[in-house]
Amino acid sequence: MGAVWPQMEQVSDHGTAPLLEAAALQSGERVVDVGCGGGRQTLAVAQAVGSDGHVLGLDISPQMIELAQARVSEGGAANASFRVADVQTEPFEPGSFDLAVSQFGCMFFDEPERAFANLCSALAPGGRIAFMAWQAAERMTWMPNRLLAPLMPESESPINPHALAEADYVQALFSAAGFTDITSTELDVEAQLGDTFIQDAFTVDLVLEEHKNEARALVEQHKAQFRHGDGYRVVLPMLVIQATKPAS
Repeated sequence: MGAVWPQMEQVSDHGTAPLLEAAALQSGERVVDVGCGGGRQTLAVAQAVGSDGHVLGLDISPQMIELAQARVSEGGAANASFRVADVQTEPFEPGSFDLAVSQFGCMFFDEPERAFANLCSALAPGGRIAFMAWQAAERMTWMPNRLLAPLMPESESPINPHALAEADYVQALFSAAGFTDITSTELDVEAQLGDTFIQDAFTVDLVLEEHKNEARALVEQHKAQFRHGDGYRVVLPMLVIQATKPAS
């Protein structure tokens, strides 16, 4: 994962600006970044909250935390720290944070009810959350996953990057966790992706070995329709999810 993460950041980095806007970060705030990956967004949040604030980046992947820590060592923010943790079970001290953020990292919980309840407990009264997620799969026309589905093993991964695409589900999930003022706003972002297109590795690698050559050909054909200059122009259908913990 560490080797291909910069390719993934070609896509995920487009969510940073709208997330920072939605988060409305204030100087001195304490922030937890859920599923922080390589920490690029964490460092942007750290800059926004200033030296009086602090941001803690959490990820279940030791490789991602190692990359994030390396970026801090190379000149990142002194008010950012990282550790390996599962937000579903992490024993947060109640009221530890003013804000929880996540850039495409909150769709993969095995137990989402437990995870969001735990995050709500970790927030101070009046604390808030601001997450980026993906809209429904059919909106992501540039992804060849459905094209390759017949070539994949039957025991396909249960991971669903579109788990928060249904607004009614989000309302019910976050309400049960203790949040109010829950909103889910669609945002379509046009992006120019480089020639090392993110889906090359991720979809073809999931295909059965005997179908890999066929899969590569299908992906190349699919990608061609999005070719623009030296890369690919696509629309990233995002969701901005926000909610607040009651003040009392």
